[in-house]
Amino acid sequence: MACVKYMSEDDVADMCHANEFFAEEEEEFPIEDEDEVRAAFWEAHPQYTEVDGQTQNDYPTDIRVAFCDYVDYLQKDGQISEELAGEVTL
Repeated sequence: MACVKYMSEDDVADMCHANEFFAEEEEEFPIEDEDEVRAAFWEAHPQYTEVDGQTQNDYPTDIRVAFCDYVDYLQKDGQISEELAGEVTL
């Protein structure tokens, strides 16, 4: 660490970020809430029909599985946060 005193502030900050000494800044995701996830799902799956008043467990299994797969894809693709992926329901 003795070399740190000879480094500029910017160099020290760069080194700390490279070594993950600082918490990552909060990421921004294109899809930020549950309503947007559901709307994107229905738009991406025109073969399924959204029914007003139905909750997730009211839909057939194939739709529920497709929704879970879609949410998993969105999270792995960086379009939604891990937290949102764990909370969103159909």
